[in-house]
Amino acid sequence: MSPGPAIVGRPARVLVVDDDAENRELLQMGLEWEGFVVQTAASGADALRSVASEPSDLILADVRMPGMNGYELTAAIKSNPATENIRVVMLTGRDDEEARTLAQHAGADAFLVKPMSRVALAARLRRLLGIEPPSTPPNTGR
Repeated sequence: MSPGPAIVGRPARVLVVDDDAENRELLQMGLEWEGFVVQTAASGADALRSVASEPSDLILADVRMPGMNGYELTAAIKSNPATENIRVVMLTGRDDEEARTLAQHAGADAFLVKPMSRVALAARLRRLLGIEPPSTPPNTGR
């Protein structure tokens, strides 16, 4: 397991929001492997309750969810002064201009198309959070 990405001396907290339990579990396991502290929510409403009680550094939200979709969740997070600074990353299988425009209008900080590798996802989240990648020891030739 990689050392955790740190924000001011603590691991970065990510909230994964997806109505599909298998997707939540895969994302949680992959991000925990990369050193993030991960919480999950099965809906937009659950996500709003979660950040009200324990703020996250970043929300990774699926676009397509019943009830409150990812765009609506993002708009709610970004319109609330208490949560507006939380980074929100939209995750979807749709890679078209309309989906990107909707994410931008909702206030998303990034738009990612799945599937993507665990390493690529973690690197993107680290960049969004301004976290240095885990350091590797230099090769001393021994």
